[in-house]
Amino acid sequence: MRARLALSCALFCALVSPFALAHDPNSPSSDTFAAIRKSLSKMTRADLAIIMQRAQAHDPRSEMMLGILYRDGLLVQRDHAAYLQWINLSAGHGYPAAETELGSEYALNGKPAEAIAWFDKAVAQDNVDAQYNLGLIYAKGEGTPENHSNMERAIPFFRKAAIQNHAAAQYILALAYHEGTGIERDEEQCKKWIVASAEQGYNKAQFSMAARYYLVSDYKNAFLWFTRAAEQKHSRAELNVASMYFVGQGTGKDLQQALYWYQRAAEHGESSALRMIGSMYGSGTGVAKDQVTSYVYLQAAAESGNQQASLDAAKLAGLLSDMEKAQASHRISELAIHKEKTIETGTLAVSHP
Repeated sequence: MRARLALSCALFCALVSPFALAHDPNSPSSDTFAAIRKSLSKMTRADLAIIMQRAQAHDPRSEMMLGILYRDGLLVQRDHAAYLQWINLSAGHGYPAAETELGSEYALNGKPAEAIAWFDKAVAQDNVDAQYNLGLIYAKGEGTPENHSNMERAIPFFRKAAIQNHAAAQYILALAYHEGTGIERDEEQCKKWIVASAEQGYNKAQFSMAARYYLVSDYKNAFLWFTRAAEQKHSRAELNVASMYFVGQGTGKDLQQALYWYQRAAEHGESSALRMIGSMYGSGTGVAKDQVTSYVYLQAAAESGNQQASLDAAKLAGLLSDMEKAQASHRISELAIHKEKTIETGTLAVSHP
């Protein structure tokens, strides 16, 4: 039984919603959706009354906030029509965060031309979320006749957002420099932006930092960065933390910690983690030997497409009674295994890898 590290990283598997930024509340152009949403999460009904009063008096920020309250059902009943009404009013008054929000609404509904028009308005006011989203649209090729990626057109927008400490943009810019996609390859620039993104807590950048350390055999730092990403539910990082605990690489060997992180990775859809848990129970490594539990995890991994687990499960099935296999089948259906769902935010929503 071997524990393997998963060190995969590609440009477009990394595109996720980018809201984790600080902002100057006195500068409308720096209002990110995350900052507004954070404010709304702390609101009381007394605050709601004030927001409604200000929105009705045509205050653009309050119009935006009221729209999001209706969208998310915070302190009011969820109402998509009311959401669109208030967001349109705010955007019509030139509020850049609302322009970005409206652009996102169009983008997510398959109307890239309208989305680009609204993002352009917000970019003209230096809105960082709009910069990122416009870059993302061009990177994905939306709005073009052939839907071809145009990274050369996307890069300037990603760079503008990266300079404003937009962690997702920093990461994409780093990968573009690494791969020479839309820009000349430059490993120094790649390293600069990967570090900037990772230090802001962006889990995919943290995973890339870890992979870089691992590939040069700096296992201590690899373990550190894998752990940081794993703590933010990056499934491959969880898998790698488990594997490093399993063999004692970059950290002390700890089979209980290995099992814990394999379980987390399994819950987030990593079939290799399911297979490792099955193998641990099958051999009694770090846990009491339990052939039925071993079969549960091996079969779950096989059903997730893991070919080696399928072979292992088939071998083990011959050793189990019909009653044990029926019991295992019931337990498989109860396992909490899932892929991360699409995140819905105030801008483009993209699935986690």
